[in-house]
Amino acid sequence: MSLSLEQKITRHPDMLSAEIGGEAVMMSIEKGEYFGLNPIATRIWDLIEQPRSIAELIEIITAEYEVTDEQCAADVQEFSADMIERGIAQLA
Repeated sequence: MSLSLEQKITRHPDMLSAEIGGEAVMMSIEKGEYFGLNPIATRIWDLIEQPRSIAELIEIITAEYEVTDEQCAADVQEFSADMIERGIAQLA
């Protein structure tokens, strides 16, 4: 799945989540699957509590972490698409 910079994503409403030690852990009620996120992925999870565009996510993550614009864009787009495919997030 390829996401454009303008597309917005948000959390899937069926995901239960909690933060433990700076990292998010979540469970899909529907699928019975467990997911754990590293600190940067947890930051993205926090940001998509409200719908955000891929461009907004890239801008925020680039400002907060030491990463090039190009690497951040590739990583955020890939991670966002993965979350959608796994049912963790959805298009808004």
